[in-house]
Parts: sequence; C-alpha cells; structure tokens
Amino acid sequence: MKKNKVIIAVGVLLFVFAIILGALDLYRMTSYEHVDSMLRISYRKGAGKKAHVSYEYQGVKYEDKVLSAYNAFTMKDGKSYTVLIDPDAPEKPYTTSFALDLMILAGGVASIYAGRKKE
Repeated sequence: MKKNKVIIAVGVLLFVFAIILGALDLYRMTSYEHVDSMLRISYRKGAGKKAHVSYEYQGVKYEDKVLSAYNAFTMKDGKSYTVLIDPDAPEKPYTTSFALDLMILAGGVASIYAGRKKE
C-alpha cells in the first residue's frame, strides 16, 4: 500500500513538472520574438550532440550560441532554424521542448495509473 502511494506521488510530481515546463514553452512561444538562425550541430564523445545557432537580432550578430536542447527530428546541420529571443536577453536563444514535456507528462500519467491500478 505504501509503495503505491509513492508511485502515485512520483507520478503527480512528474505530471505537475510537465505542465510547468509546457506552460513555460507556451509563454516563450507567445511572448518572445521568433528569429531565423543558421543551425550547426556539434558532437563530442561522452557529451553527445549540441545545437549551436548564429542569428541577427536588431542589427547585432550573435554567433555560435548553444541551445539548451537538441532535437534530432527538427534540427538539421546547416539548415535554417527558428529560435525564440527574449528582447531583454537577446544573447540567450531559446527553443521549445514539447517532445520532452510530453515524455515527462506520459511518465507521470503512467506512474499514477500504475499506482492506482494495484490498489
């Protein structure tokens, strides 16, 4: 019985975390500026792949800025990629992570379902 409550609690935490991340992504998509950039993918053994972007915002060029997330499905080396720019911090480009949000949400729902199913 205690084990089920722990599984449900973990599921609820994952669910809430996914909702917060999704809300943050939606906020950035609606309030930040969308800027086209040129994408470069780098690979380091042990560190995996990283996405770097170069873009121009309000007449200033920003070169080789690292994105916080890499998505192999949407990010292709040498291609154009839209980044989200906070006008107050244009040197920090953002990208959405809806795939990660959905995976965390699915893990939370699965944990809640698994914990409730055994009761």
